[in-house]
Amino acid sequence: GDVVKFVELQEGLGFQDAVRHLAERVGVRPPEPATDRDAAAEAERETLVGIHEAAAEFFALARGAVERFAPLFEGLPLQPVHGDCHRGNILDRAAEGLLLIDFDDLMVGPAVQDLWLLLPGRMADSRRELTLLLEGYPG
Repeated sequence: GDVVKFVELQEGLGFQDAVRHLAERVGVRPPEPATDRDAAAEAERETLVGIHEAAAEFFALARGAVERFAPLFEGLPLQPVHGDCHRGNILDRAAEGLLLIDFDDLMVGPAVQDLWLLLPGRMADSRRELTLLLEGYPG
């Protein structure tokens, strides 16, 4: 067996107290256990915990939104869609016509995914444009 275990059993001490007891007997002062965290490290930790909690709340809200809106899309045909089809991603080249750029959000979804982003504002302010888009869309 080892001496630390012997002291634990003989003196009825836990491991840290047995090590401290042995160190003091031979004249070595053991370091005190850290009780105070560095203030900067604690502030950073609190910030990270706050970010984690906010992210968890955001994802719970997003999950709830998906669960609420998913049934509205049931039965709609899915197709490749741009995913970020707003006016800033459409170039008007006189010789070539309209060009769609920025395909990094490409996905499969209902066509309305791209159509709603073409509206000039919120739906309440864009009813006319929405009607025109939906009338002009064949599918």
